[in-house]
Amino acid sequence: MRLLAIEAGFESWVACSQALPRVDPQPILQAMALERSTASLKLWFASEAEAVLFAAVHGGRPVRVGKQAVVLPEDVGGDAGVSPG
Repeated sequence: MRLLAIEAGFESWVACSQALPRVDPQPILQAMALERSTASLKLWFASEAEAVLFAAVHGGRPVRVGKQAVVLPEDVGGDAGVSPG
């Protein structure tokens, strides 16, 4: 659980679990969209900033996943854009 908390940007599972009631469900929905589109390769980046720069040049929609980001084709996962928080 600690690894999940760290990937989500928290220092501990306790801090993460206390924040869960205030969590925006949009990133979870986007992660589900990623899973549904497993038949295509995804362009992963170490940071959201790198994904945004790539998408600006090559197209696609950057989506933050933890501290990393992925660039999805425009037709995958709805029109939510880059996830908040």
